[in-house]
Amino acid sequence: MNKKYNVVYQGAIKEDFLLENVSEDFEKAFSVSKDHADKFFTNSKPRVLKRNLSKELAIKYGRKLDQIGLQVKVIEAKSQSNII
Repeated sequence: MNKKYNVVYQGAIKEDFLLENVSEDFEKAFSVSKDHADKFFTNSKPRVLKRNLSKELAIKYGRKLDQIGLQVKVIEAKSQSNII
């Protein structure tokens, strides 16, 4: 059985990153408007960004979001155990 994974935003950006830069990079990475990105970052609660991905794809998304400056975790979809 293939396990599925979620990419979860932890509700904060990484230390030493500027919100303005993170928001701009988020807009580009997800092809969303500035308004959408601004709304995303005004709510600081954790949320799932991508659901039910293969482990490889979830890690790829997680690394990209980490590089942008978001605090994220990749977790198994059912068990909620941490991968990265």
